[in-house]
Amino acid sequence: MRRRVLLLLAVGLLGAAACTYPHRMERVVVPPSAGCPAVEARVDSDGDQPSPNGLVWYRAAERRDRELAARWCATVGAPELRLEPDRGAASWRPEQPLTILSWNMWIGGGDLLRLLQAELGVRCDGTPPGAAGAPPFALLLQEVWRYAPGLPVAEPSRIVPFSIDPGRLEGEDPDIVTAAERCGLSLVYAPSGRNGPDSGPRPSEDKGNAILSNLILSEPVAFDLPLEGGRKVAVGATVTATDGATLRVVSVHLDVASTLVRTVLSGNGTRVRQAMGLVDALARTPDAGLEVDATVIGADMNTWAGNEAALQRMFRTFPQSPPWDGLATRAGVPTDHIFFEAEPGARLVPSGYARVEERFGSDHHPRRLSISRSESR
Repeated sequence: MRRRVLLLLAVGLLGAAACTYPHRMERVVVPPSAGCPAVEARVDSDGDQPSPNGLVWYRAAERRDRELAARWCATVGAPELRLEPDRGAASWRPEQPLTILSWNMWIGGGDLLRLLQAELGVRCDGTPPGAAGAPPFALLLQEVWRYAPGLPVAEPSRIVPFSIDPGRLEGEDPDIVTAAERCGLSLVYAPSGRNGPDSGPRPSEDKGNAILSNLILSEPVAFDLPLEGGRKVAVGATVTATDGATLRVVSVHLDVASTLVRTVLSGNGTRVRQAMGLVDALARTPDAGLEVDATVIGADMNTWAGNEAALQRMFRTFPQSPPWDGLATRAGVPTDHIFFEAEPGARLVPSGYARVEERFGSDHHPRRLSISRSESR
């Protein structure tokens, strides 16, 4: 009996400790030449536009998170912003649905160009139909890679992850910037870390999350989430319909796990803390003038079950989200999800939520959603 009481007490203490791990985010000023916030970056609390380069930054407010994130950031390049498609933008008209695809690309394992053609009818070889002539879409991508020969030299360490190299050859698959150029798409990309050290098989590569679209993107945002196992930077942007309706699109990738000590002390609250950090930052964006009619989030949650705490928190925060359909998206587990929430009175509604059956070379199935206008006001 005594042993059972002690066990229950220990579990209770761990649960209480997990609740004390802060997830508060703050808006900060980042100079145009910087890749991400410095440890002592100025907190923007007076309503100024926080980033002269047009990218609004949010980061975890806890000093531990700031210091670790700054060390990770020192190994990567600056975010990439190409807010207008370079071959003409499509139009999102009131009678049209907007297609959302969320997909973890497995660092080049996924064939992005084939997915664009098969799922959206877009050809990237210069022959019709090109992106501008396709119906409006936004791709919310995780685990994309970028080749950047000017990156700082990175040797193996705790802040330089091992290379993810799913059998691709040099020049075989385009990185995210080259893919955007080849397809004529707008792009918001923010690296989270390196794709291995320079002594590994993929030198001068970083990896992170991205948004690709055949629409004009505006109000780009980066969310440097609470740091657990590794640095995770979510990205967001706004797309606008011809009738003025605005939708924020967000791509996020949460950790598989934190360190062993932190996992024990937090009661395995890794993904809950990161998810709630994103929620907190999104709740603060109206203070920066980033007000939208609705938000859609494409997420590799790295969740192992459909009732995991991080998922429950997200569904409570975004109750208009399509429910999980019971289907796995990677290795038999439900890692990938799409969340949605509209402001009161907004006429944007989700429909057609489904898992895409082909993986297109990735280890994840994409997920698909349509955003349409409701007929009633």
